[in-house]
Amino acid sequence: MMIKVEVLKRKLKGVGGDFFPLPYPTDADKAKLPDDENGKPDMTKLPDVTIQDCVIDCLQYYESSTRKEGFYINQIAQLVLGEKDFEMKDKLRDFLEVVMDDAVMRKVKETKRGPDGKEFEDQVGKGLYRSFLIDQAMSALGYTVKGEEEKK
Repeated sequence: MMIKVEVLKRKLKGVGGDFFPLPYPTDADKAKLPDDENGKPDMTKLPDVTIQDCVIDCLQYYESSTRKEGFYINQIAQLVLGEKDFEMKDKLRDFLEVVMDDAVMRKVKETKRGPDGKEFEDQVGKGLYRSFLIDQAMSALGYTVKGEEEKK
């Protein structure tokens, strides 16, 4: 699968059609912002999130369980951060799909232990990006929703 740099630089849009601001700004991103009336960085002036930002965030926060997954994460990150169009091998493409799917925001039940030592179930949030942003990024990278390719 060939991925073009201009696709990675494309900005993601919110449901209303406006560009979506960078959800996880680094200290360097914050340092570039003008100050608001309180002398703090004006977070309303954050740059818009791109497909490249989304992919890198998903790779960075994916909880890998093997050294091989760590290798794949590094390989994909080097390709995505490069300045040239690139071809992604099938095994990397398949792994990136797993990583991106894992980054969709969702609620999951988790068993926790209270201060009294008793276990209880609690709903916790998982994932980094809302599903519509992950879908935009994956669609631009050439992925289809499973089951949709058979309908065509």
